[in-house]
Amino acid sequence: MICSISPLQLLAFVAFETGGVTAPDFLALLHSAPSPETLLKGDTFPPALHKLSERLRTPGILTRAENEILRLEKAGIRFFVLGASDYPPGLTHLHEPPLLIFYRGEDLSLLTQKVCVSIVGARKADQFACDIARDFAEQVATSGGCVVSGLAFGIDAHAHLGALQSKQPQTTVAVLGNGLEFGIYPSVHKKLADDILNQGGLLLSQFPSLMKPFPQNFLDRNRVIAALSKATLIIQAAERSGALATARHAMELGRDVLVAPGAIGDLRYTGSNRLIKQGAYLVSEIEDLYALIPELTPHEKPALVEPSSELELKIKIELERGEALHYDQLLREFGDIAAVSAALDHMEELKLLTRLPGNFIALRPRI
Repeated sequence: MICSISPLQLLAFVAFETGGVTAPDFLALLHSAPSPETLLKGDTFPPALHKLSERLRTPGILTRAENEILRLEKAGIRFFVLGASDYPPGLTHLHEPPLLIFYRGEDLSLLTQKVCVSIVGARKADQFACDIARDFAEQVATSGGCVVSGLAFGIDAHAHLGALQSKQPQTTVAVLGNGLEFGIYPSVHKKLADDILNQGGLLLSQFPSLMKPFPQNFLDRNRVIAALSKATLIIQAAERSGALATARHAMELGRDVLVAPGAIGDLRYTGSNRLIKQGAYLVSEIEDLYALIPELTPHEKPALVEPSSELELKIKIELERGEALHYDQLLREFGDIAAVSAALDHMEELKLLTRLPGNFIALRPRI
């Protein structure tokens, strides 16, 4: 449905396309006039906004802007404007909030009526960490929260998948590092993005609609992820992980940073464990999130699934000794290739175990 275009939308869109208009200058401009409509003439602007003033006085500029906004709306893309009542409130706490936030999706209430928790981490996360991300996200969504992440490989994707797995509506928001008309990046997450929208979620971007996913964009979008969320959960962050930038933005905003810890000496968790040393909250189960985020509604965990055969029980006991075991070790221990393979497949279906790189097997974490 095509929405009517307000003077504030027109003004902000022209300012966005002109460039060089800072958030403080734009807000000061709004406060200086009786209404945005009076500003569309481009008169009596401060020197810092000289380019915008000239642009607004260009013949036909407002008609062109209006046509472009209508074109975007027909493509399913609308936008929030800084200074408008529906602008996501968390973003206003940023030092330089985006002038516009473009979005796909229909129901915007999840940004204001649900507590948002961002879940981010390594793009090259192992399956064990991905399972943790998916389980935490599912529990957050089932508890009435909304999961925010970046649609990237690894932890981000599994966070979105976990939220969708809850079968609850409006459970996840993906913040992109490219324009919404450019498409989905990475492209293999196109179905995941469609599933997010189909289940009532949102896709957001602060970038022009056709902008490509330049590396710097992802650092910029990390601060939006942090600002949208009451708390940020970090899962498997190495020394130079981009997730650490999200954690830094969260701390600067006074938001809680939560960390799922990793083993000492495991380089994949160097950044995660350092955050804990610096004062981040260590979390290892959903109850930790309930204690820190009272807006989440505790619910009863599903009953713990148990092995359904003697062989599965033996495999579980063997894995409980601690370290992951190689598939060949299990074969040497229990002998029958067909029986062991069938038991492992069934235990994986029951979410009792997870497969790690190199054909290793480990018990699946239970949060």
